[in-house]
Amino acid sequence: MQSVLGSLAILFLSICTYIAHAFPNTVSIQSFTHQGSGCPPGSLNVNLNFPDIITIEQHSYSVNTDSWDTKTCIINIVLDYEDRWAYAVNRTKYSYYIEFWLDEQMMATQTSSYKFPRSSERRDVSRSWMGPSIDSTPFEVYESNLMWSPCERTSLTIENQLSIRNLDWPVIQRNGFVWSTAHEIGLVWTPCE
Repeated sequence: MQSVLGSLAILFLSICTYIAHAFPNTVSIQSFTHQGSGCPPGSLNVNLNFPDIITIEQHSYSVNTDSWDTKTCIINIVLDYEDRWAYAVNRTKYSYYIEFWLDEQMMATQTSSYKFPRSSERRDVSRSWMGPSIDSTPFEVYESNLMWSPCERTSLTIENQLSIRNLDWPVIQRNGFVWSTAHEIGLVWTPCE
């Protein structure tokens, strides 16, 4: 009896694991556009790694100043996938160039907002650092309150902002530099009823 119950428990866990990691048979990036002071034309690439990870490689997304600087980048990604599926962003990861530094009283903030067209909902992810700091550790956030796309093919809009400011400006001149080289977005999928 115990072995039957044990087998049923393993079968149940296997089914739950399969459902939790379900995704369409085919997923690809149909197109992407980008605009903003932090991503001039040709300065980024968007790739799909498996059906659940979008990687954005950024070549010009940096701030470097002694007073105040802000760079923005709005990215619109259109995924191509089978009908009757929905997806949500469940993870955000930023990677930074090794020469990330902030003098004392320099503050840097990285913010991303995710939204779907025709929806008033949005999800924001943000991290701030305070100098003195030299830190190239990737920053990763898992989203527990998922925002699902509609059950029709739709694009994902990502609004990124990277800012740096001197809290002592103009009294004391200080320096800081942050270069965000990659932005990884984890997706989860669910079939629509």
